[in-house]
Amino acid sequence: MTLPALVIDDTASAASAAAATLSEVGYRVTRCATVGAALTHLSGDTPAVVVLDLSLDEPHGPLHDALERRGIPVVLVSGVEPESLPAIARDRRWGYLAKPYEPDALVAAVARATGRS
Repeated sequence: MTLPALVIDDTASAASAAAATLSEVGYRVTRCATVGAALTHLSGDTPAVVVLDLSLDEPHGPLHDALERRGIPVVLVSGVEPESLPAIARDRRWGYLAKPYEPDALVAAVARATGRS
């Protein structure tokens, strides 16, 4: 069974790399580049996991709240504010990775987040 994954990242190269990595290990990946697009997608689909960039086009509070309310596992990523990741992720019980990360690190973080490690 192919599990759905959502990659939310406004950097096309980072989103493509994450999507390719997750596709290779069996996820059906959807990509969103904005908070609005992600919220729209989540209104109709519940992914098994979300890879979420910390720095997006608009305030991400509503998106973080929607993910947390629905109990969707998240791996928070950032190359701009990596020092912020532990505190934000810990408060919500999310995994996190600083960019750039190795594909294997993403696979391992997603496995931990989904309880499949």
